[in-house]
Amino acid sequence: MAKENFAQHDIISPHGYTYPAWKEVKESSILNEDHIGKRVFVAGFKIPKKFYLSKVHKAGDPHHKENAFSVTTIDGIIRTFHYDRCRLHPCEYRKGKRWAR
Repeated sequence: MAKENFAQHDIISPHGYTYPAWKEVKESSILNEDHIGKRVFVAGFKIPKKFYLSKVHKAGDPHHKENAFSVTTIDGIIRTFHYDRCRLHPCEYRKGKRWAR
């Protein structure tokens, strides 16, 4: 398996606010409908939070001009992030199984 790049950079949205995003995400780490329920790694969180993918929003869906992902925390809070801010968490790489610890 090739080494994964976890570098981040800031992006300025068309509305003028800045948000962190991942650089050079591997194809296997890009989220899609098959990853619903799996753990997600969100750029910009310094404290390790556990996010799980709950819904994939396509551009043109009601209330979504761009692609986005809705994630759920352990507390049951649902948050929505830009598509380039989320990626599959490293613990989910081995065919959906956790790495042995």
